[in-house]
Amino acid sequence: MGGLFKHFFGIAGKHMAGLVEERPRIHAVEPFGRISKALAGEDYRGSFAGDSALTSIGGSAVTYQALDAIGSCKESAAVTEDGGARDDLKRLARCGFYLDLSSAATLTGLRNLVSSGVIASDAAVVLVGTSGGFCEYQSFSDPIALID
Repeated sequence: MGGLFKHFFGIAGKHMAGLVEERPRIHAVEPFGRISKALAGEDYRGSFAGDSALTSIGGSAVTYQALDAIGSCKESAAVTEDGGARDDLKRLARCGFYLDLSSAATLTGLRNLVSSGVIASDAAVVLVGTSGGFCEYQSFSDPIALID
């Protein structure tokens, strides 16, 4: 099991066991429309082209498990832009959460879902960040000078 389905299965299992009252609502975050297009009826077995710095959640494929997890909750996928994810990466880092760009995109996706009215602004949510920021190469426009 991988990705979104793994998290859905864990939370849904708690619901089925009576440990949580409400069935979880799962929303995917993606850098360009793949899951959202498949949920809208495009064949998920096709290839979805796109380019993004969100490498952990990028790619051109959609899995049946991801569609099944989101479909069982009757929820959605939020497309996020690299720039918004970079802003949220900095925001989260200032709060002590140094994540990779794809993990920070969960906050960007939440912002998009709240602004579009899909999620209430006072809703209780869980953002899943699976990788720390040290796993990505960072380039800097003004690197630290070497000491001789």
